[in-house]
Amino acid sequence: MRDLSLSVDFQKAHLDAIEQINEVLLRTYTEGYARACEAPPDFDVREAVKRIDKAVRSIAWRCDAGTLPASMQTAANVIPGYRFALLEADHPAPAEQSHGFAALLETFPATRV
Repeated sequence: MRDLSLSVDFQKAHLDAIEQINEVLLRTYTEGYARACEAPPDFDVREAVKRIDKAVRSIAWRCDAGTLPASMQTAANVIPGYRFALLEADHPAPAEQSHGFAALLETFPATRV
């Protein structure tokens, strides 16, 4: 099974990872996955995020058509301590950019607001 959300270069270089990702997807609860995909594209949380008073780490993927990086960056204007990072990857960046993704997660709790 070809995973279209990963870059072609990644797929060619990491056939074992593609197989593992596909196995996980095939075991995913289909109704829950379908409901997550049905989330309205115009879901607006701009007012809700203003109530967040904790530090936030937001990680976007440059080539992600589902969650546009620009929409994630808008939260930086209203959340104190907001940290935004952009990875050069498609939607499942933790697979394609695992080291960069892990480094962002590891360093975030240590940062002070």
